[in-house]
Amino acid sequence: MPISRPGRLTAALLTAVLALSGAAVALPATAAEPAGFTVDDFAGRSMGTRTPAAGDMWTCEPSQGSSVTVTPGRMRVEAGVDGCVTANTWVDWDAPAPVDLTAGGTLDRILLKYEDVHPQVEGNPIAFSVTVWDADGRQSAGSGLSRPAQPDFLTVRYRPAYEGDAAWLRPVGAGADLTRVTRLRLGVAGTLHRTPVSVTFTSLGFESGEPAYEAPTVPADPLVFRPAAGPQTQALTVTGFPEPDVSVSGGPAWLTSAAVKGDRSTRVTFTGDPGTAYADTTVRVRATVANSLVAERDVRVVVPSPVTFAPAAGPVTVPVGVAADTTLGTVSSVPVAAVAGATGTPAGTRVVLTDGRVALTGTPTAPGEHTVRVTLDTGFESRTVEVPVLVTAPPAVAEVPAQAWPRGEPVALDVQVTGVPAPTVAVAGLPAGVTAAPTSDGVRIAGTPTVDGASTVRVTATSTAGTAERTLDVVVGSAPVLTLPTDVTGEAGAPLDVPLGVSASPDAVVTATGLPEGWSVTGTGATRTLSGTAPRTAAGTGLATVTARNAFGETTGELPWTLTAAPALTGAADLTWHVGTYAQHVLEADGFPAPRVTVAGADGGPLALPAGLRVEVRGQQVVLSGTPTAAGSAVVRVTAAGTRTVTHDVTVRALLSPVFPDAAPVLVAPTGTRTAWVLDVEGHEAPALTVDPALPGWLTFDAATRTFTATPAATDAGEHGPFTVTARNAAGEATATLTVRATRPAAVTGPGSSVPVVRDAPADGTVLGRVAGFPLPAVTADNLPTGLSVVLDADGTVRLTGTPVAGEGPRTVTLRADNGLGAPATAAVTLVLRAHARVDAPASVQVAAGEQAHVPLTLGGYPAPVVTATGLPAGLRVAEDGTALVGTPGTPGVAEVELRADNGVGAVATARLRVEVATAPQLVGTPARLVLHAGLGETIALGTVAGSPSPAVTADGLPAGLTLVQDGADLRLVGATGATGEAEVTLTAANGPAHPAATRTLQLTVVAPAAVSAPTEVVARLGEPLTPVPVTVSGYPRPSCSSRGSPRASGSRSTARPSRSSAHPRWRAGTPSWSPP
Repeated sequence: MPISRPGRLTAALLTAVLALSGAAVALPATAAEPAGFTVDDFAGRSMGTRTPAAGDMWTCEPSQGSSVTVTPGRMRVEAGVDGCVTANTWVDWDAPAPVDLTAGGTLDRILLKYEDVHPQVEGNPIAFSVTVWDADGRQSAGSGLSRPAQPDFLTVRYRPAYEGDAAWLRPVGAGADLTRVTRLRLGVAGTLHRTPVSVTFTSLGFESGEPAYEAPTVPADPLVFRPAAGPQTQALTVTGFPEPDVSVSGGPAWLTSAAVKGDRSTRVTFTGDPGTAYADTTVRVRATVANSLVAERDVRVVVPSPVTFAPAAGPVTVPVGVAADTTLGTVSSVPVAAVAGATGTPAGTRVVLTDGRVALTGTPTAPGEHTVRVTLDTGFESRTVEVPVLVTAPPAVAEVPAQAWPRGEPVALDVQVTGVPAPTVAVAGLPAGVTAAPTSDGVRIAGTPTVDGASTVRVTATSTAGTAERTLDVVVGSAPVLTLPTDVTGEAGAPLDVPLGVSASPDAVVTATGLPEGWSVTGTGATRTLSGTAPRTAAGTGLATVTARNAFGETTGELPWTLTAAPALTGAADLTWHVGTYAQHVLEADGFPAPRVTVAGADGGPLALPAGLRVEVRGQQVVLSGTPTAAGSAVVRVTAAGTRTVTHDVTVRALLSPVFPDAAPVLVAPTGTRTAWVLDVEGHEAPALTVDPALPGWLTFDAATRTFTATPAATDAGEHGPFTVTARNAAGEATATLTVRATRPAAVTGPGSSVPVVRDAPADGTVLGRVAGFPLPAVTADNLPTGLSVVLDADGTVRLTGTPVAGEGPRTVTLRADNGLGAPATAAVTLVLRAHARVDAPASVQVAAGEQAHVPLTLGGYPAPVVTATGLPAGLRVAEDGTALVGTPGTPGVAEVELRADNGVGAVATARLRVEVATAPQLVGTPARLVLHAGLGETIALGTVAGSPSPAVTADGLPAGLTLVQDGADLRLVGATGATGEAEVTLTAANGPAHPAATRTLQLTVVAPAAVSAPTEVVARLGEPLTPVPVTVSGYPRPSCSSRGSPRASGSRSTARPSRSSAHPRWRAGTPSWSPP
């Protein structure tokens, strides 16, 4: 009976298993895997002593007549009844020392294998139990595990495997510790009334490794019963090892089942008569192996019907190129049929079967007729059906270009028409003499047109798939005829209108090439005109080509032409020379035919040119040239004679050009005053003056007097211009560049409010004020903080530069501006030097609880910072001026306080301090006087100390050997001293500077008991004087001394008196008269 650890199984249902059986543990024998634990192998190896139970006739626990027989590898257990109601017995194994059934946590179940169960009856005639006890007597048990009589395995787990699992070791009370088991009991009991039971436990069949479990497998094959065939039988075999237990549930009422175990399998036979009803249902088959591995499957029970098909009504048509979902027919069957195959489907489509509807889906890619063959199959019955399918295409008429048909000539035109099914074609609108007839692929239009004109021919194709229409433009006509004049003459610049003869049907397009610029053919139909206005540049003769063109041909003709041009003179009407400078000017005459050119004086009289100038006629040119030696003028009349006569008068002048003595004058005009200034310029004739660009409103210019007048305001101060002054006369022009400077004395203004800067922070760019004046003044600043200076922007803005390094608070800075015009200008500016907030405090401070506190703080920065504190003890606050922590703290304790000082300048300043609120130290219950015994170790309570924080207590004046011990608030005097006498001890309790120390005076008296030290024997002679005997007396307070039993001397009395504390008294001896005892 072994116990094994989790291992590999052949089924996928579990990943680990353990076993207890009548053989050695079934574990892989590898070094990497621990071995299982063997309870008993029935062959000499066991966990301990095996003890069968002895029958008890009174309790029947166990029942009498029971026996246990062990043979190699087998143990036969028989449980009798012998007067008991039920049979039961057990076998115990007792280990000599606690054993670990889990093998360090690697084992999780017990496995047994049994066979030869009696009685062999239906149901569960036998029940098993497994109980374990640990070294402390605690118990766990798995009981009531009833089983059939067939051979099988029994698994008892350490933990339940699933909800409702009964085969596991349930704790009894606290439950046994399975790692410290000392006893294991295997129980066997019958379940039938007064019936003995027996069973044989056998070897698992292996010595190492785990049992070769084979998970059950239920085949998926359906159970097929034919209708109207009477009773029938079908079977399925469930495999597994050990042989599976198989149960069947569900299914039709007419079906029964029976299971028989074989070699590593169980055969289940199904029997029944389905009658004539078709069916497709299931039965649930459940198989288990070793009560651990489970397989379940719903197995189909099929009574198949024939496959019936009803084709769709009417022809099945689908349009090409359109997604289809077209019903081919309906199918019915049991089970439901599926499409096993389809042939003859149009390209782009497929056959699908959904809810009994057979449909053609997809998008057909080509038209045509098809026979679709579909095979429908249920897996048990099959049928092939044929459905004709027509993929239709709508009619289409091919495009035909426009036609031009010559009248009286035969024509023929084929128009292609397509579509499925083949469409019918109709043609309308044909010209007279032309007809249409159908062809195999469309229609033919043919005949001899007899009438000119345009027609729109309409071709219409119609079928069940739709209608298509195409129109065709047809023109019937003839080639054009031209009638042209012999020649054409026109004048440049004058409109031309010459008719041309054109005859054409349809109307011709008439064009002409080789015509003068500006002439063209216009008009439509028979009314065509050569018209237009040609420029002088086109004057001359030429030969033009005229072309008339229509759809039936073209005709050309030649047209001579002449274009005349009246004489014309081109050139300036006013010519100028500069005295002393050579120049030449040319006047041109043109026309067609070429004109004759002559020259004369004004009004045709004699010509007198300025000295140094001359005139020449060179064909069609008049040339005036020379170097004038004196100013003067003359008029030259030029005449050109041709198809008409024209004249042109030219005025000739000899001139002097303008000159500016100062080409870059400067006008200075103080603001607030009126300044008039005359511009100096020379030239003849007197030049005309202009100024560009436009002058500002305060500046005017009188060109006649050459005077500039300036009245600038203060806001106009500055340099204006440059202004370009241009002097022009007939001889030429000259320019001068004028600059106007409107001056203004220096002025300076502040920003209108105080100017903040931050100490130790760059102030670059801070505006301190503005200056005005032209020229721009120089600026200085007085009383600036160290590290700062001023800079001046081009726009007059005064800015700070640098970093202030000293000082804080407001100060007056004087700005001074000077541009040399009058006294310097000044302005006072308030400069506020801001400084970062600072706060300092002692690292730690102690204040007295219940007393007014004042903790000074050191502040810095401008403006004065606002101080806040977090973590202050209750009763303390920040003073309104922020210079101290004030208030009356109440609760003693320690607070970590953060101070924050903020004045809006940069980051918030922080400081941390530790504030301790203290109560006064007190010595409570300290005695005023104590008495100690010398040499005696003692611990004496001296009261307690109070205060917060807890005060430290010291003692001054303690005798040697004594120590003050402080344990929290408790005070004790500990130790032993040998110094007797009085001592004044001062106790001091202190807990910081907030309160004065507390003191208490303790009067300490160290006493010692009285003691006498003397010789044990003194020898005195009678009648002789006694030698003094030293006697030592000690003790505190000082003891008194006396003696008794001392010898008498002549009636005298001897006494001893101490001379000092612990001194050595002596006996005063007389003359004794007796011997001492």
